[in-house]
Amino acid sequence: MSKKMIGGILVFLGFMMSPLCWWNDLIFNLSIAYGFGFVFGKLSEDLFFPGSVLGY
Repeated sequence: MSKKMIGGILVFLGFMMSPLCWWNDLIFNLSIAYGFGFVFGKLSEDLFFPGSVLGY
């Protein structure tokens, strides 16, 4: 892969994960929070919501 293509991919990923785009919460932050909740929910069902809040 050329350096220009790798740079373009990095810029795109950086923009996607930045708070400047509106879909950052929907795609990245909420899925990470759900993952945290899922892991904590495996320990106890009562920990799903606190784990999600912690992950967010």
